[in-house]
Amino acid sequence: MDKTKIIVGLLVGSLAFNIYNVVQMNSINKQLTEHISNTSNWVSSEISSLYSDLYSWQQEDKWVKDIEFKPIRQSSDPNQIVVDVKWSIEELESGADVFFLYRENEQENWEKVTAVPNDQFTQYASIILDPTKEYMYKIIAEGNYIKGSNTSFIPSDSYRPVSLSVGYSSTHTAGSSVIQYEIYVEQYVSEEDYYQAEEIFAIFTGKDGEIEKEPLNERETGWNLSFNWDQETTVQLEVHYTNGYVELMETEIAEIYMD
Repeated sequence: MDKTKIIVGLLVGSLAFNIYNVVQMNSINKQLTEHISNTSNWVSSEISSLYSDLYSWQQEDKWVKDIEFKPIRQSSDPNQIVVDVKWSIEELESGADVFFLYRENEQENWEKVTAVPNDQFTQYASIILDPTKEYMYKIIAEGNYIKGSNTSFIPSDSYRPVSLSVGYSSTHTAGSSVIQYEIYVEQYVSEEDYYQAEEIFAIFTGKDGEIEKEPLNERETGWNLSFNWDQETTVQLEVHYTNGYVELMETEIAEIYMD
């Protein structure tokens, strides 16, 4: 009888312990679920806040809109390009002064040009750029508080030559060790472009320093030149533009055909 009571007591105790564990587990699961839910809500709230901040920053950067860069031919020379910059401003504090700031890429000091208003929201400024450099710009307004745009690159096509398309080919006649190479150049421009190629020369520099200069043949769609080339000779292109600017370009013929 005593053994039976002991066994029953152990079973009841074990059952009670298991029930307690189940209750505790349910409580823990409930707490964990609530914690996960709270954490998820917090993360969602933070993400929503970040999206809101990002949208605000994007809207703030749209403070400057419709910016245009236009080279002025009659005021420019081959080494100094005058560019008129025009833009509109979303809102402007009454009495605030607007400035166009620009600098060479990776330089610290800014050139500061006072903007001239066209009307309440449109401004413009004239700047002088070197066609061999790259530039950054930003626009600021100074009044009771200072407001500014993000820093961006000045589009290179507004003051630098349009990139030339350069291609290469080679012809090897059977039974001959001579390889004939050809270089051809094209430029896609409109009549309004300030830089239009007029003449192109190939400059060959041998290992002994001897230099030969040959003009490329002008075709309907560009220029070309056939020549014999050895791996110890460098080839450069000298491009003469109609505005008087001269550009010296390296070619990739060595990288393409060198063994």
